[in-house]
Amino acid sequence: MPAGKHIAIVLTLFSAFFISGCGFEPLYAEHQDTSVARQMATIKVTPLKARIGQIVYTKMVNDLTPQGLSSAPNYRLNITLGETREGLGFEQDEAVTRFNYRLSSTYKLIDTATNKTVFEATSRSISSYNVIENQYATLVARRDAEDRAARDLADNMKLRLSLYFRHNQE
Repeated sequence: MPAGKHIAIVLTLFSAFFISGCGFEPLYAEHQDTSVARQMATIKVTPLKARIGQIVYTKMVNDLTPQGLSSAPNYRLNITLGETREGLGFEQDEAVTRFNYRLSSTYKLIDTATNKTVFEATSRSISSYNVIENQYATLVARRDAEDRAARDLADNMKLRLSLYFRHNQE
């Protein structure tokens, strides 16, 4: 057997041993009597206004409660959104040719039994789009950038809520 194969085998065995001893555990693995996913399914997301708010709301509800809304939620999630557009590319006549769309959220997880905030955080997402002469194409590009930012923001919020529940489970 060539020396390269020996090294590959040793490295593979070493990495398997190292990873198993590092304490790695999937975020959504079952723990004690409950799981992170089950706790997250008891969150009621407060409805949001405007188109972007509806995208974030729908994504959060679908991700947190895939089996349907809880009839007796343990938590309420209040989300406040903020959005800005910043011109990046400019032509000689100072016309903007590219925008950064920034979507941010401040959110609070409130325990419905005590009405106290148990977790509070902010998340941000940035997406870009080009401005071209065709106004319809620019509108479609802008909406696509907004949709991507909204989905990314919702994924980030879900991840941070998951980490909160995982950390407070132990």
